Amino acid sequence: MIIALVIGLFVAAIGALVSMAIDNWQFSFAISGVAAVISVVMSSMFKNIGLISRKRAEARGEKGNKALEEGENWARAVSLFGLPNIIIAIILYFKLYR
Repeated sequence: MIIALVIGLFVAAIGALVSMAIDNWQFSFAISGVAAVISVVMSSMFKNIGLISRKRAEARGEKGNKALEEGENWARAVSLFGLPNIIIAIILYFKLYR
């Protein structure tokens, strides 16, 4: 999960560095916003995949807790990836449009 947070910081930092290089903060806002939206969608997708896997395992008569736990772990990792991008997108929104 720490790796996901580091990768999220890396993506946000790349967007900020490119924005500074071309002097266009709207570009950084767009990159951070897109990464934030993708992370939110993927997080809910992984959580739902875990729930579906659990229900299938229970239908087969197995314990489905491992599948649910694995899906939730992926959802947390993707959320940590999106956290820096969400924060930077909010900061840039207020910097650009307020």
